[in-house]
Order: sequence, then structure tokens, then C-alpha cells
Amino acid sequence: MKKMHILFFLFFIIILGCIFLFSGFTKSNLDSWVGEYIYTEIIPIDNDTPSSPMIPCIEYKISIFKKNNEIYAEIYNKGYQTNTHLSAIITGNNKRIDLLFELYLEDNLFNYYQRGDLLISLFLNNNEIYTTWKKMISEKAFFNKQLTGIYFIKIN
Repeated sequence: MKKMHILFFLFFIIILGCIFLFSGFTKSNLDSWVGEYIYTEIIPIDNDTPSSPMIPCIEYKISIFKKNNEIYAEIYNKGYQTNTHLSAIITGNNKRIDLLFELYLEDNLFNYYQRGDLLISLFLNNNEIYTTWKKMISEKAFFNKQLTGIYFIKIN
């Protein structure tokens, strides 16, 4: 009889553990990405002449947040000849995420993207955040033909 109580107790603990693991009480595999990311790009006025004054710049900011148990991002890039403000859906895991265009937000100047377009991917490698530019591409990445590299840093 005592063995039966112990087996029942162990079975009960295992069931509770499974419920806890799969019910949303655990941290999402995307939660580690929540935070603010920035990248500032200085653009030569004449991209063919490396010695030209490097005054124009574009600041990219990605705010990743949790809303209703889903992970979203707001992407801003403001600066030289651009002003983009949009919302993105995030897919992926704790090592890599893809930011998919959802909709334009206020203050947006240009409409380049369609719903579901893959804008950029972020992934971790040796504790560094790497960016692969997709539909959204920085001037530097485009002109240097370096679509994957270390661009963004997490500030909080």
C-alpha cells in the first residue's frame, strides 16, 4: 500500500511538472531578445570616394517587446533621406530571430514592404549579435556587399 502511495505521488509530481513546462508558466524561447537594439551608420556623401566628409548618418533602433504573450518589434530608422517607423512580428528561438513586416506606424515616409516580408534576421554567435540584412538593408551593408555582420548592439 505504501508503494502505491509513493507511485501515485511520483506520478502526480511528473504530471504537474509537464503542465508547468508546457502551459506558458515558463519563459518563452524569444524572451531573451526583449530589449532595445541600436545601430548608427555614418554615410560618406560620395560613396565612391572614401575620403569624403562623413556627415550624414542613419540611426536604426529596434525595440523588441512582449504583448499578450507574443513577441513584437518596432523598427525605426531615421536620418539622412529616410524616416521609417514600422511594426514587425518576430519568429525564431533564443539563438536566432527573423523580423517580418507587419504594418507601418505614424511618421513613416516610404512604403517599401508588404506584410510578411523578411526585413532582417538577428542571430547570436560567440555572444555577439549578428545581423543579416534582407528586405531592409543599410547603406553600408549594401555598398560594402556585406549583408551579414555585427551591426546592432543591445542597450537594455
